Amino acid sequence: MTLENLTIDEFKIIVKSVVDESIEEHLEDLEALSSKAYVNSIKESRNEIENGEYFDLEELDV
Repeated sequence: MTLENLTIDEFKIIVKSVVDESIEEHLEDLEALSSKAYVNSIKESRNEIENGEYFDLEELDV
């Protein structure tokens, strides 16, 4: 399917779908970042990485 083969209505559906998905992702990000526990867990994780407290994928026994 190419752009030149799309009808106006098909193009509108695609654009609306992309915009809706983007808005949903941004709202999820806002909700997550408004959670103090979530933000604190990110800070903890960053500190652990800075202090070398992490495993490389090769070290995991999967």
